[in-house]
Amino acid sequence: DKVKTLLSASFHDMIDKALKKDPIKTLNQYLREHEDALEEMRSDRAVALGALKTATRKVIETQDLIARIESEIEAVLTDDDASNDYLAENLAQDLVGQEEKLHVYNQAYESALRSNRALQLADGKMQGRITSLRNQIELLKAIKFEADIKKMSADKLINSARMISSGTTSVEAIAEDIKRQRDN
Repeated sequence: DKVKTLLSASFHDMIDKALKKDPIKTLNQYLREHEDALEEMRSDRAVALGALKTATRKVIETQDLIARIESEIEAVLTDDDASNDYLAENLAQDLVGQEEKLHVYNQAYESALRSNRALQLADGKMQGRITSLRNQIELLKAIKFEADIKKMSADKLINSARMISSGTTSVEAIAEDIKRQRDN
């Protein structure tokens, strides 16, 4: 257990050092992971949209069927022919079955609608995180670029001071060298 803990701690320490050494690479990896998660979420959303369309279609079809059955019942009962009134009873049983189906389809529709809304909100949040992460990466790159420029400038100033103190180079030559470096 102690060896395992020691190895794990050493491994994590190495990883932490590597992450700190190049944070831009680390953030780019996080960005890729977020983009992959967004694609997966969008795939899930496409499935949820399909379920919503199917539920909507079934609700509409069942409502139409219920309306036709009710119309047939009314036609049978109002046709002034008592001999076929027994057909209305059979149709009424079909109507009850269809109304039960409609209740189930309405529940499926509501569930699909909630899923779609949740995935839509999650998509928006994930897009916001990705945009924020991209902005952070760009900011970090700009800061790193500025730091690199400052380091180069400091190195040039130190070298210039060394040359001046050695007395082997004129100030004009150093100034010209600095201007050339700056232009580059």
